[in-house]
Amino acid sequence: MLKNSLQYRQLLFCIFLLAVFFAGAQNSAKTQQQFEKALQYYKMKEYENSIAEIEKLLKKTHDYVDAILLQADVYQEMKATGLEIEALENALRYSQKALIYFRLGKANLSSGIYENALLNFEKYIQEMGIPDTRKTEVEQYILSCRFAVDAIRNPVEFNPERLSENINTANDEYWPSVSLDGGRLVFTRLIKTDGQLPQEDFFIAESGSESWGKAMPVTDINTPENEGAQALSADASLLFFTACNRPGGHGSCDIYYSFFNGKKWGAPKNAGNVINSSSWDAQPTISSDNRFLYFSSNRDGGKGKKDIWHAEIVAINENGTIKWKQPQNAGNVINTTGDEISPFIHPNNKSFYFASDFHPGMGRMDLFLSEIKNGTSFSQPKNLGFPINTHNAYRDMAWIFIHSDFRKRFVLGRLAM
Repeated sequence: MLKNSLQYRQLLFCIFLLAVFFAGAQNSAKTQQQFEKALQYYKMKEYENSIAEIEKLLKKTHDYVDAILLQADVYQEMKATGLEIEALENALRYSQKALIYFRLGKANLSSGIYENALLNFEKYIQEMGIPDTRKTEVEQYILSCRFAVDAIRNPVEFNPERLSENINTANDEYWPSVSLDGGRLVFTRLIKTDGQLPQEDFFIAESGSESWGKAMPVTDINTPENEGAQALSADASLLFFTACNRPGGHGSCDIYYSFFNGKKWGAPKNAGNVINSSSWDAQPTISSDNRFLYFSSNRDGGKGKKDIWHAEIVAINENGTIKWKQPQNAGNVINTTGDEISPFIHPNNKSFYFASDFHPGMGRMDLFLSEIKNGTSFSQPKNLGFPINTHNAYRDMAWIFIHSDFRKRFVLGRLAM
């Protein structure tokens, strides 16, 4: 009887273990299904639905690290960096995977939380087996964090003033270019149209005794397509600009130019296949002696993604065409494995400004200054400092214009050509 009783208890215990096992397996399968559902929403860019599924999942299984990291992915896509940081910090409670430190460092950096970013990057780089390319990337982030901490402690003087309603409107105005005498301003305006994509056109304003006159469209050059990223020559007789996907173009975006005859602007001409490649060529700036053109391009032969290039003008022919020397890369002092864009050459033909997302800075596109010798030799770039550069300014693109007296500055940041 005792033996039968013992066997019965053993049988009940086995049944209990099996029940627990199958219940756990069912719960695990349900959890995985819910995670897959959240993941599918994420892939379909239905971010709100993805977050809702993740939150339901984490209420039941709060330490599900893959779900927490997916939550961080969703917040990253939603540009909700603060929530992304919260999710990554939550993930670190349950896992100390090196990649989490890396991701948290990047999120901190993009939010301007430099001390935390530095700590996370330093923890990450101590891990074994990090790929060399990633290690180089993190080392650059560490340099940027250290620079940013120091820059905030030692800000530069910067007191921007908004131009009048003659220039600025409810639309976006950007990419200013001013003649050497300060009498003429050309800029790009993004015009909103009903039911269509916004339209980029050039506007021009003349300087009065106290302020700029009302800006008027440059009808000789503007088209139903977009024109932008222009540079006015020092004597205001020549305008270089960027246009994309035009008939007869050489790449995705090309550089064009137009001459002013004193009354009107001539028909724009493509700068030709010496300047323009089969890639992206844009954002020209011309030296005040009309000798060198500087521009950004992602053509083959560069150091990274988008590089600064320069080309010398050999002659301006009577028929309005320009003869060029072959463009040259600005070299390793200026160009990096990242993006270098938005060049501007000061009228003194020595002070060269540009934007970079790789040289040590505040975390996004920072503005830099380099001194030029003989038009083509560049000194080590210097970051323009905080608060000209910040973690949030120039998120997509940066551009600067500084007048010949070094006093009038036009600085902006937005996505353009």
